[in-house]
Amino acid sequence: MRRVRVLIVTMLSIGLLVLIVQTVAAGAGSPVVIWSTPGDSKDPAIGYGNNITHAVWVEGDWIVHSYNAGLGWTAPISAAVGDEPALVVDRNGVPQLTFTALISSTTNVYHTRFVSPTWTVPIRVSTGANNTAAPDIAVAPDNRLSIVWSEAQPLTTTNQIEIAESTNSGVSWPSAGPILDARGNGPRIAIGFDDVTHVVWQDDTAAPFHINHVQRTTGAWSVAAIVSSQASPAFTPDVTASGGEAHLVWKQVNVIQYAHGTGISFSTPAAISNVPASEPAIAATSSGALIAAWDAGTAITARMGGPGGWGSEQSLGSNASGVNHVALTSGLNGSVYAVFAAGANGSRDIEFNAFTTWAVYLPLVLK
Repeated sequence: MRRVRVLIVTMLSIGLLVLIVQTVAAGAGSPVVIWSTPGDSKDPAIGYGNNITHAVWVEGDWIVHSYNAGLGWTAPISAAVGDEPALVVDRNGVPQLTFTALISSTTNVYHTRFVSPTWTVPIRVSTGANNTAAPDIAVAPDNRLSIVWSEAQPLTTTNQIEIAESTNSGVSWPSAGPILDARGNGPRIAIGFDDVTHVVWQDDTAAPFHINHVQRTTGAWSVAAIVSSQASPAFTPDVTASGGEAHLVWKQVNVIQYAHGTGISFSTPAAISNVPASEPAIAATSSGALIAAWDAGTAITARMGGPGGWGSEQSLGSNASGVNHVALTSGLNGSVYAVFAAGANGSRDIEFNAFTTWAVYLPLVLK
């Protein structure tokens, strides 16, 4: 996909008119297996910071970790016993991991961080009173960490969306509690450079299931906005923040839908996949471009785009036995990095690929 943009800047102080033509191209590379293991590798997550890419995934009873500082992927090491990992690299380059683990008959949310060469002893973030699921983690511009998850409510079939925050790089999690009027499953969180926190989830308290959004800068959360169409059930949302807006993807009627907005004002959903698809993910590049990816059966498909439209579909990787659970993060120089599981269930490996954007600047100075 190629785009041409023209930017005119008038330099009044020196009487110059500068014309800059920017040609932007984008494309996916060839996937690589991070580490071939004898067991089943599944549920990967990825983060990037300080020129190092980190990946975690579930291997048997363990969550394992590998990283690439430019010389190739390291042999995986154990991070914690658990499931459902979510990863972010904070502003200091520290990988921060949240996950669930079943201990003493209750599944709780835990957190650990990588202090090279090992991971710290996990800290329980949830209260321990109720079963939890699907944690996600994000980092704010001031390095504040936030974790969201869904938590079963006693004597009901309803799950409450909870949030916890840490202001000391994950050393402790002193605040945890519900996001009022946020009930359902599969929460995802993103924090923009404007310091606005966005949380989305699948509201399954009434049929049809729908995708909701709330946001907060300081103080109270906004009123929940229903983002998806209410004509059919919607599932598995993901969110990123860019340009002062939340950008959402989710599955509905077997295709991937996209919408953007803020507060309770969102665009009409638009289908962005051309074939039956599931498990969408979305991330913003360092320049603000958006990359969405999803499971298309035997291939992970990606598109670059946003509110102005979406480019052609490109494959991040394929496997005749199946692919699933793609995760994305913003990478180096306008790239988005992806990990996903590939192969037959029971013998999958984790693969990595990059969706790269680049620009050519052609300055023209007129006197």
